[in-house]
Amino acid sequence: MKDGVMDPCASCASGKAKQRRIPKKSERVRATKAGERWYQDISTISDREGVSCPKKQWHLQHDEYSRYSISTFYKTKDGFIEPMCAFLRKLADKGMAAEYIRMDNSGENKKLVECASGADWKLNPKWEFTARSTPQQNGLVEVEFATIAGRARAMCNAAYMSDKVRILLANEVLMYSTALGNLVVDKDCNKTHYQMMGLQNPKWAAPGLMRTFGEAGVVTRGKNGKLGDRGIPMVFVGYAENHSGDCYRMWNPASRKVTESRDVIWLHRMYYQDNVTSDMAMLPEVRMSVHEISQDTIASMKLEGTSTREP
Repeated sequence: MKDGVMDPCASCASGKAKQRRIPKKSERVRATKAGERWYQDISTISDREGVSCPKKQWHLQHDEYSRYSISTFYKTKDGFIEPMCAFLRKLADKGMAAEYIRMDNSGENKKLVECASGADWKLNPKWEFTARSTPQQNGLVEVEFATIAGRARAMCNAAYMSDKVRILLANEVLMYSTALGNLVVDKDCNKTHYQMMGLQNPKWAAPGLMRTFGEAGVVTRGKNGKLGDRGIPMVFVGYAENHSGDCYRMWNPASRKVTESRDVIWLHRMYYQDNVTSDMAMLPEVRMSVHEISQDTIASMKLEGTSTREP
């Protein structure tokens, strides 16, 4: 045997292959102003208990300088392309053109570059692609995903929500969690992330207007005869955009739809904490129909000699 460098062994390389070490110190050019460097990525919200999220593709943008984040939701992975191009054009028109955008090298991101560089948008930031299976290179947005999702889980826990309800309200709770994160004031500054981005704090952030996610409130539905209910218990899930600070987004568990209203009587408890059920959220005439059908079914079963028990 002779001293020297041994040739690589293909068998050893195949059996011991692992990720190369990532440098602890980043070599990127750090942002010095809001909107200069953006990190973006997309994550899929998984189904649970046979229930699907309305829009399961969660797209997250994170500005390095201000730490301001934007969450949007789409039905397909490439659904964010046109809206993001419009957002970048809006920034450029304000004199805050993005100079760097970091993302992974997935197919939808390559489509984004093609679309943004085309004749319709004419956007030319420096596109920075991360290596395959190396999320550390896009660490800021990856950490933000975990932070927003962790806060959202805590909000759902405090609201006593089941896994099924969490999936149905995934878009709403993640959007609200993102907005709350943008209200954080970091140690090295005395401004919120909204203000660092050059924006005003939302109107709903004023004292006395903020509510707790999952809180129960009765939403006015108008007159319904002399004896009909005039309100429906619903779940608070956020605030209406481009409205006054006291206009709330309320989710009806019976119809699974969101209503935006300022006519809310707060019950000062979580919707799923006490005996406020989805049956109560039905319109009175719907509850009557369901009850009548149940009674008719029971009566017919009795006539046929079937042993049953009324609920």
